[in-house]
Amino acid sequence: MTRPLSVLNSAEGLTPHDACPRLSELTSDLTADDIRGAIPAIEAPENLQLPEGRSEMAINLKNVKGRRSLSFSNYDDILHDAQQLMNHGSIVGLGNWTAGQNFEHLAKSMDASIDGVDYMMPWPMRMIARLFKSRFLNNPLTPGFMLPVKLEPAFGPSHEISSEVGFKKLSQSIERIKNTNERSPSPAFGEMHESDWIKLHCRHAELHLSFLKNE
Repeated sequence: MTRPLSVLNSAEGLTPHDACPRLSELTSDLTADDIRGAIPAIEAPENLQLPEGRSEMAINLKNVKGRRSLSFSNYDDILHDAQQLMNHGSIVGLGNWTAGQNFEHLAKSMDASIDGVDYMMPWPMRMIARLFKSRFLNNPLTPGFMLPVKLEPAFGPSHEISSEVGFKKLSQSIERIKNTNERSPSPAFGEMHESDWIKLHCRHAELHLSFLKNE
């Protein structure tokens, strides 16, 4: 169920440190990558046996060379970069997804932040994620993350989708998220202010669009 941003921005609750000061103490020296590596359910080892019907990724994204370095501050920056890719000829994907799939995935993520998804991470993981929220939102995301199976219908891209169709979906989702104040809780971070949602979508888009280049 979505809640207006005005409600979220006025709400005050316990911080992770208030709720569990000892946990904050124990994790103060860890990095975001340390935390991600401690959650095997959402990290994809190279020898992982994937469920039936789920294709194994052919490229280890952590080893990809030649990615673009991107820095976005708002939704318009994301749209501008995607538009530039579309305007300059054929787009090459350096990872496992095509341009259309990357565009659609970003669109689905934005729509989900409005409409919500029927999944929340277990509360101990949410507690840890919130402790490290600032690091996730203000630093580049590391490639190689694999969606939990339960989230694939909401976030996973179509098996076949053209750059044009994917870009249209992304454009529509950006227009939508800019023009509504409805937001749903994040499966990892819970309720967030709009400034944090913008950072999260920017970091997410920087990661995915960095794998796309014009020929």
